[in-house]
Amino acid sequence: SIFEKIRMEEEIGLEKDRYRALIEDLKDGYFVLENRTVVYANQAMASMLQCSTRELVGKDLFSLLAPAVTDTAEAGLAPMERQEAGFWHEELVFLDSAGNEVPVDIKFSKGRAEECGQTVVCLCREITERDILWERLIKAEKLALMGEMTAGIAHELNNKLTPVLGFIELLRMNTEDAANQDRIEAIHSAALGARKIVQSLLTFARREPPRKRVVDMKKLVESAMSLVRSSFPASEVKVLLELESDCLPVSVDAAQIEQVLTNIFKNAYEAMGRHGTLKVEGRTVGEKVVVTVSDTGPGISDELRHRIFTPFFTTKERARGTGLGLSICHGIITNHDGEIEVVESEQGAAFRLTLPLSEETPAGMLRCVDNRDLPASVSASGAESRPAMMVVDDEPEIGRLIKEAFCYKFDVEVVEDGRQALSRIREKEFDILISDIRMPGIDGIELYNVLKNSFPHYLSRIIYTTGVTFEAATSTFFSRTHVPYLEKPFRVSQLMKMVAAMVEKDNPVQAVVG
Repeated sequence: SIFEKIRMEEEIGLEKDRYRALIEDLKDGYFVLENRTVVYANQAMASMLQCSTRELVGKDLFSLLAPAVTDTAEAGLAPMERQEAGFWHEELVFLDSAGNEVPVDIKFSKGRAEECGQTVVCLCREITERDILWERLIKAEKLALMGEMTAGIAHELNNKLTPVLGFIELLRMNTEDAANQDRIEAIHSAALGARKIVQSLLTFARREPPRKRVVDMKKLVESAMSLVRSSFPASEVKVLLELESDCLPVSVDAAQIEQVLTNIFKNAYEAMGRHGTLKVEGRTVGEKVVVTVSDTGPGISDELRHRIFTPFFTTKERARGTGLGLSICHGIITNHDGEIEVVESEQGAAFRLTLPLSEETPAGMLRCVDNRDLPASVSASGAESRPAMMVVDDEPEIGRLIKEAFCYKFDVEVVEDGRQALSRIREKEFDILISDIRMPGIDGIELYNVLKNSFPHYLSRIIYTTGVTFEAATSTFFSRTHVPYLEKPFRVSQLMKMVAAMVEKDNPVQAVVG
């Protein structure tokens, strides 16, 4: 009847309205083609191409595509138009109203030929964000691989640097000629530079709590600035250091904070080019130490300021920046209970670092301890005897270094691994053991476990050296046993102090000289 026909038309109209509302609510782009011309597009599609739906209707599909993908689009649409295919899925690139490329994942579908003719329905999703996430995933995987490789690299480099720095230290103790002293200092400076490179690699690869000690922030600023200035020898940038004359004591991991300062200084130099002014102010504000770094470069726009510490975000060219530097700096400062922020500046960029002020005074530089200052062992009769020391290290140069440093007061034996060490311990009593962690055969950790079960009195006589403290097995071992250790490359004077303290503890009637 006429009433049933009216009711059916109303229901069809209602369903069409519902369908249109559903299409308009889609977050993905949706449009309909007839003979390759857009006859309908939803708001999401228009927004994707930075135009209105009215501007889209009537456009030829190929006029919206980037030239590089038109052949691909032709190859996919032609079979559908010949009724040879009803569905096609591809990644294409549109051009928005400003000519910018918009990569999309797009699906073309076609109904039965007798009903749809040349009509094709298209659903697409912008994949720019997906590509960004994929690129970040690739970078993250590369970083993870770098972390795995870094342990081995750092161990080998630190092993080679240990005798270099150690023998330099012995030469400094025993050389009085001014010309030779200058040469020694040049070698020492170069070796320290190599050590900083290794430390930077480790900082990128590891996530561990900072190892804090009280230091003068002024010294860290001056050291970082000296390092960066030497990296830009042709630069004419003027550097202004306005630091309070009094000490700026902070309890920090000096290497990590120096890395933060170096990164900020380096960014400033790169932003300014050959000319400009870099100003560093340091002062105490209440219970805080505040360091402000400002430059006269192009500055940081408001829209970029909130993203500046985001991992992988960078304004540098792809080959020059990873987007990791400032995000790592943010993590380091946060781990020190401090703050790092971009602040307003009349010209250029300005960063403000805030760290808790320490109530302690930074300890002075460790005095070079002459090996002849080490205490000798005292026998029951009161006569002096030479204590016995064993060095367990598979690097011959490190064994030679320690033997030469302690030969004045100790009978020193050097072995290459834990197996040889246990063999000698069964034959002879030693007063001090100095052992590496990583060694072939029985390593330092396994050596400790054997000593614990068979020779427990040696647990209070052993000092470890290691080039990789951030490995899970090594860090767990040190946390569990609390055994004393030094990181390679260590200072000979530090090892001498540790040995002197251990000998004195075992023989309290002695006094450490110096």
